[in-house]
Amino acid sequence: MTPQTSTLTRRAFAFGISAAVGGLIIGAPPFAAAVYPPHPHPSAEVTIWVVIEDDNTTTIRIARSEMGQGSFTALAMLVAEELECDWLYVRAEYVDSRENVVRGRPWGDMVTASSIAIRGSQAYLRKAGAWTEAWEQALLQDSAREVDAAVSEYLNTAKPSTDAMFDSLFAELPLHLREQRATARKYGAKPSGH
Repeated sequence: MTPQTSTLTRRAFAFGISAAVGGLIIGAPPFAAAVYPPHPHPSAEVTIWVVIEDDNTTTIRIARSEMGQGSFTALAMLVAEELECDWLYVRAEYVDSRENVVRGRPWGDMVTASSIAIRGSQAYLRKAGAWTEAWEQALLQDSAREVDAAVSEYLNTAKPSTDAMFDSLFAELPLHLREQRATARKYGAKPSGH
């Protein structure tokens, strides 16, 4: 057997690779369409983001990766809250990238980087009608009211005595805590009931 030498040049190799990649890119949507199975209940799809089944199970599609920041749950919660879904019947699923290609990229670039999962998804959610400026403003106002109410409650709560800190923990205080309570009283803390 005699070894064969290749006559492949760099130019021929680069052209061949370019043609192969170009063929894959051009051929991807039809190939993906043949491989990707249709949703078992196409009528259940309310939008590309939301599927509601007959049993009230609501599937929220997420087009961002979970990178340990809770975006998979947070994005599903945003949509579920807007739709007033019972969280017991909500499930989230990742968008299949093949379906994104087949449908003409309605879920966008599906990139997750630099904590953009939620911030970057708002535009898509707004476009789908699952997030509106009015809803965001209402959410901000409700949140501000809740925070103001909590701060007001805190500021109007009577300051507990130093004794309350000690007495609520033990039926009988250990010696070292009795000594600490006596020191606290000595430096101005008022005993319970005074």
